[in-house]
Amino acid sequence: MSLNRSTMKIADSPTDTVRKAVISGIAHGIKQLLRSFLTKVDIEKDLIVFWSRRRLFGINSALLYMKTVNEHSIIPILRAYGAQVGNGCVVETAITFHNCADFSGLHIMDNCHIGKNCFFDMRDTITIEENATVSMGTYLITHQDLGRSALSSIYPTKNKGIRIKNDAYIGANTIVLMGVTVGECSIVAAGSTVKENIADYTLAGGVPARAIRQIDIKAVVKQHDSKAG
Repeated sequence: MSLNRSTMKIADSPTDTVRKAVISGIAHGIKQLLRSFLTKVDIEKDLIVFWSRRRLFGINSALLYMKTVNEHSIIPILRAYGAQVGNGCVVETAITFHNCADFSGLHIMDNCHIGKNCFFDMRDTITIEENATVSMGTYLITHQDLGRSALSSIYPTKNKGIRIKNDAYIGANTIVLMGVTVGECSIVAAGSTVKENIADYTLAGGVPARAIRQIDIKAVVKQHDSKAG
């Protein structure tokens, strides 16, 4: 019986296996170094362009540019212009900032997540505490201004800050209005409009948002302790 040499598979020797592993490791390391280098270059480029647009054409031009940058450039720009952003945070792309000369009124604590296409009205302060999530398409509105309308005599211009407390979750496409505090470990259902405070450990939703039910505090604490352990 004859054997077709082209179909025979010869096992790699131990030396060949080690050589392939070393080459693969080196290639992976080079790829990681190149990615890190290019990321740093891109961040520096975006910082320079943001600064240039701000100086030459004004803050609105710079803010428009910021909507186009890659995710890795957003937090460095925020920090460079006064924002407090903690460790482990993710701020996704296409975010809009409005009514600000810088980001000094923005306070984002550790391990927060800000989804795509969010809108931050910075007329007053916005504080997002540890482990909180602001889902995609959420609007945080810190002021009311009816312009030159006769209604402004009844509803004068005013602004108040927004606070989203530890471990809170804001569902997608929610509107949070000025002066609101969203409580610790609370959930706001997607598509809601929040005009009054949400208590701690509360599931709320609707237009306007109202409390739906309380969240089991003991269950939340037990789950948190099991993860920490």
